[in-house]
Amino acid sequence: MALSVVEGSIWSFMAGFGDTCISAFAIFLKAGNHAVAFLCSTPSRVGAFSQMIGASMTDRLGRRRDLIVPCSVIQALMFVPMIVLPFFFRSWAVPSVILCAALSIVFGHGAAPAWVSMMGDVAPENRRGDYFGRRGRMVILMVFVATLMAGLVLFLCQKKGHIWAGFSCLFAVACVARLISARLLALHYDPPYKPSPEAYFSLWDFLRQLPRSNFAKFTLYVALMMGAVNLAGPFFNVYMLRDLHWSYA
Repeated sequence: MALSVVEGSIWSFMAGFGDTCISAFAIFLKAGNHAVAFLCSTPSRVGAFSQMIGASMTDRLGRRRDLIVPCSVIQALMFVPMIVLPFFFRSWAVPSVILCAALSIVFGHGAAPAWVSMMGDVAPENRRGDYFGRRGRMVILMVFVATLMAGLVLFLCQKKGHIWAGFSCLFAVACVARLISARLLALHYDPPYKPSPEAYFSLWDFLRQLPRSNFAKFTLYVALMMGAVNLAGPFFNVYMLRDLHWSYA
């Protein structure tokens, strides 16, 4: 489990240097409000469907690590065309960023069910909540630190007039961090996968259990909360960078 904490800390640099800066990069490329909204909504929506595909592939493969590692590598490599394509194809700059971001999230989310399942089997049941809580705190702290560092790098590059080079540096760090994370995941112990038949339920079963299932109520609460946040979320970067003219720092 210690290996997973290290892996999560390194993954945080991909999130802080890469994921949190994609919308800022699109704004730098003169993306409009509709394009920013599309950038923030479409990859997440596609990613949600990829989780269902990932769960199905996990059942078919029977080996979770064989799905997690390739998806992680492809997710990392998506940062390369994200910075290269807009440079060579300026007229298609924003659509290429949206496409690369969508593919990155698709493969990242596609590996998520297998990773959660694997870690659920590795962590002892009596320590599972404590472990995920500690790991979550570490990851959130590291994402926060990485995001501050990314903002500082962009600020310094902005002062020197080399913003494109700044984004290239950030996405390179994000790519390398995710590749290292994938390497650590390849070394992680993957217990034999034995799904229980009672763990399966359909969407109709979920809706039917909604009035009396704590899990269903919790899922609905999280969905409503995320939906409310994401109505305004995509436009904070636009407002701060384009309207208030804040620096990246």
